[in-house]
Amino acid sequence: MSSLRTLIALSLPLLLVTGCPDAEGEYEAFVDRHEQIHPPGSGGAAGAAGAGGADAGGDAAVCEAPKPKEIDGDYLFALAAVLDTAKPILFRAKVTTEDVGGKTGMRWKLQPLLWSDRKTEVGTIIDLPATTEPAFLLGADGTFDAKLPPLTVTGEANPFSHTDLTAEVTLKGKFCGVADFFCGTADGGVTVPLEIPLKGSTWTLEKVTGTTYPEPPHINCKKKEALPVGTWQ
Repeated sequence: MSSLRTLIALSLPLLLVTGCPDAEGEYEAFVDRHEQIHPPGSGGAAGAAGAGGADAGGDAAVCEAPKPKEIDGDYLFALAAVLDTAKPILFRAKVTTEDVGGKTGMRWKLQPLLWSDRKTEVGTIIDLPATTEPAFLLGADGTFDAKLPPLTVTGEANPFSHTDLTAEVTLKGKFCGVADFFCGTADGGVTVPLEIPLKGSTWTLEKVTGTTYPEPPHINCKKKEALPVGTWQ
């Protein structure tokens, strides 16, 4: 077991810190709580799709995608790898939305944050999707299912081995109306320096003001917290 942990720590560099092994069940529980607080037609916070299709993100009657410009702003994006629930990889995310043929299209600009303090900007900004590519489309019910291009993250943002890593990731979730917190599941895998599956990982997106970031950040739909900054090397 210790050798496995060492392997993960040295080579998992790409995807952020964790979620729970039952990420899909966690999402479903989040949707259930959301529907109890926000009955059909009320809108509200977003949950994450645990699987594709209508069953993944809840009832379309309960959730409606935000309109273009409604959720634009700055967020803290945490990608939590299922292999380690303590130390997510974090980014400042500038989210913009646009009208795409009557649907809401979404773009993210990800600025990696230094692993040791979770606030210093490091590396280069990552455009998702690339500026030359069409925006990610949200379903009418807010469904978000995006296969990201290969991501290379600077080692300065990697809390495991502090080395660069590359991963291919698919994010699933739901953006229900206007909210300050969104979450979902992540699949795919690290490809460099080693091949490591990421199925069962999770992600969160939390609205921020200025450079005040939630600490410790939330890492899944249950709003489980990561280890406080400064409690590891």
